[in-house]
Amino acid sequence: MPPFNEQITLEEVSFGYKRGGKLKPILRNVNLKIDEGEFVSIIGESGSGKTSLLSLLSASIKPQSGEVKIYDKKISSISEKHLSEYRRDIVSTIYQGHNLLEVLTAYQNVELPLLLKKIPSQNRGTIILRILKDLGLADKAFQKPEELSGGEKQRVAIARAIAANSKIILADEPTASLDPETGRSIMEILESINRTNNTTLIVVTHDMSVAQRADRIYRLVEGNIEEIDPIKLSQSLQNQTNISDKIYLEG
Repeated sequence: MPPFNEQITLEEVSFGYKRGGKLKPILRNVNLKIDEGEFVSIIGESGSGKTSLLSLLSASIKPQSGEVKIYDKKISSISEKHLSEYRRDIVSTIYQGHNLLEVLTAYQNVELPLLLKKIPSQNRGTIILRILKDLGLADKAFQKPEELSGGEKQRVAIARAIAANSKIILADEPTASLDPETGRSIMEILESINRTNNTTLIVVTHDMSVAQRADRIYRLVEGNIEEIDPIKLSQSLQNQTNISDKIYLEG
């Protein structure tokens, strides 16, 4: 696999889907740079391009124009073999829809990235059971997805990403299916991995309490990206809360 340096860069990236023979723009001339070890959150309305952006970063799709560089390597110039290695060794994605294999148990789903990396069997069990225990899933290890709640499925998906021990974690609404307490716990685990392992963490979220935990916050609006001042965002959210409380009390 080619050597990687230390950043993610998007240069004038545009992307869209063809519908009825016409191109529907999703992302428009996006410029973004993320340093290794950063925690970045991306917010925006549904359809603003957040998931497409994550798919570009995972090399699942390629832009119509512009360049995506992963650690100084242009995605467009990397062979399919090396892209497969990138997705196996460098990046892990936590999908909003879980993407668990229904025929496998929670244990086996978490085991998948370890099998791909050819981790010895005597080590796999220790790693998997520790992660499942940390996520409160020790008693669900040998249950299949159909036997799990939505929140439990999400935690298995997060456990799988953690097991991969990747340099980059992409998380698409990682707390969406979780109660507030479990959501906070999950974010604390992801933040710990970010700090301890210098893992780059990129989180797409509608939850402002999650977004505010990041080093930097970006917002997608109609395919355009802008950085948000976290202090101003916090003040804005506090003002909204105060207004809502006032309406409730006066009502």
